[in-house]
Amino acid sequence: MSEVVASSESESEPLLSSDKQPLIVSEDVNDAAASALSDGKEEKVSRLSYGLSTWGKIAYGFGNFSRYAALGIQAFYLNTFLLEVALVDPFFAGTLLLLKQAYDAVTDPFVGKLSDNSWTRWGRRKPWIMLASIPSGIFWVMMWLSPEFINEYEWGPSVYYLLVLLAFNTLNTCVSVPYNALVPDITTDYDDRTMVVLVQNVFGLLATTIYSTLQGVIIELFPGDDEGDSVNKKKGYAVAALVSLPAVVFPPMISALFVKERIPDDTERVDSGGLFKWVVEFCRGLWGAITFLEFMQVTAVFVLAMSAIYAYVNNFVLFAKYVLDREKDSSILVFVGQLGVMGSFFFWAIIAKRFSKKVAYLMGVMVWTITSFCMFFLDDGKSLIDTIIVYSLVIIRGTGAGVGYLIPLSMLPDICEIDEKRTGKRREGMLYSVLILFQKTGLAITMSGSSYALGLAGYSQDQTGEEDQNDAVKWTLKIICFLVPILLLLLSLPFMYFAPSRQDVAEVAQQIAGPDETNLSTFRRYFKKNRKSGVPAK
Repeated sequence: MSEVVASSESESEPLLSSDKQPLIVSEDVNDAAASALSDGKEEKVSRLSYGLSTWGKIAYGFGNFSRYAALGIQAFYLNTFLLEVALVDPFFAGTLLLLKQAYDAVTDPFVGKLSDNSWTRWGRRKPWIMLASIPSGIFWVMMWLSPEFINEYEWGPSVYYLLVLLAFNTLNTCVSVPYNALVPDITTDYDDRTMVVLVQNVFGLLATTIYSTLQGVIIELFPGDDEGDSVNKKKGYAVAALVSLPAVVFPPMISALFVKERIPDDTERVDSGGLFKWVVEFCRGLWGAITFLEFMQVTAVFVLAMSAIYAYVNNFVLFAKYVLDREKDSSILVFVGQLGVMGSFFFWAIIAKRFSKKVAYLMGVMVWTITSFCMFFLDDGKSLIDTIIVYSLVIIRGTGAGVGYLIPLSMLPDICEIDEKRTGKRREGMLYSVLILFQKTGLAITMSGSSYALGLAGYSQDQTGEEDQNDAVKWTLKIICFLVPILLLLLSLPFMYFAPSRQDVAEVAQQIAGPDETNLSTFRRYFKKNRKSGVPAK
């Protein structure tokens, strides 16, 4: 089935959809619509096929810079900050993460459902992004402070960081869920969506690479009061938070300004019908997402892959410090690892387009698991050969891990197409919020579990941060960083095997774009021009 770009009768410019995107029309739809027109039928539009320009992909992908700047810094440094600067007990640090995720279990689907029904002249998602971005920055800075007044009470630090984390996560959810739910409304093309997610992840990993590295560098800039190599980490973390603040706040706002969101017509709008009906519909939508087999298959792959990533990154700084004895090199190791991830995106995108997303994921997982197994045996050797081996394995592992960021997310818009065909409703907000909910739950279990494991292994907190750890802690770090990810990746393979293929998605997309769901009046000028120019019917 080939595609053509619909053009006006009297001009060479392409016809535009309601959000000013050029209409890319299947020739099969061309013929069916022409036939219906000849019968004198007039239909209402609910969905047209359209792509996204290169600049549109860049504008939308830039919004991911914010989310991944925050996620990257939190992933690499939040656990270390709570344990070694805020001096939160390892067991409570784990409990804190679990409480935060339990709270997210409510806010993520809640915001997704609200954004699905936020009908405004600016779209459903954009107002959320614009209103929540700046307030989230305030709590972002507060998250990395160590104010003296909280130490006046025994539970002061624990309560302070819990409240700040909950506040930041609430506002961040109001940005991230609507932002991710924009994808199905800015492009409907199968391969185009892979490129959209690729650009998203390029910006995301660029943000993670820059700010996770910069965070480590800034923390080490401020000397402490003690003699020797000690540093004032409290001041370092506070200054680093201010440096990263613009990256956390502004990219989604810029993205929302420059990307056109498709405005659904009246036939796609659902009246909430009051609070009670809204709650009933919310619960029904949540249950529908959870019982949607194809969605849960892709979600399982994404959650398992991201949990494997975060088991590594959440403890890598501690691993570099206590196992490799390379604390001063930790920011450089983080940097080269993220370069490996970011550099692999284009390669995996080519593999996914040439073969399939499933093949790309399988190849990436093979590289990922083999290098993780090799890294399990690293020690504190300082020779040139040891250094070359450490850096090489970090880069290669990052190359394999790139599929965890790229492939599952590029499959989610396709799942939304299948869902729309089956239900007749647009539920991207609900589906993406449930996805993020499961992601955060998986990360909470992984991150809190690692804190609990370190506490059980006898992790020792020291105010100066110079104290070494016992062998049990070092082995625990090795297991968490490498063996746990291998297990999670192996568990993800059956889910990926049974996930919808390119052919499955293409068949559904063709059905959605059928003549009974196509705005035939929109095509009138297009077909009239085709007849004049002699375009043959199939």
